[in-house]
Amino acid sequence: MDSSVFSEKSIARIHLVQKRDKMLEIEGTFYNGSGKEANVYYKLIVIKSGQSSSTSKQSGSFIISSKEKVVLSKITVNLNKNDLYKIKLQIFENNQLIAEDSVNFYGDKLLQN
Repeated sequence: MDSSVFSEKSIARIHLVQKRDKMLEIEGTFYNGSGKEANVYYKLIVIKSGQSSSTSKQSGSFIISSKEKVVLSKITVNLNKNDLYKIKLQIFENNQLIAEDSVNFYGDKLLQN
């Protein structure tokens, strides 16, 4: 399952994989479709709400070549029937948002944004 917002040149994407053991693997990727190398910063945020609440944040900076795709981060969370997960990936260059993706996941179902 995945969902994404496309800028003209760059693509941020969240990939979700449900595991048999009631786990959800969340992977953030970025594709630099521009014609130049880029120095970018990413933020991957997972907010869980339900019986208990938690927030997981991962971020980092990196240089990516033109036409290159990279896996930025992987997070695995426990799935509970009544929990809502709000997942957001943002990519910045020179403090400007250049690509983003977001997904909402409830129980065991992907929700439309």
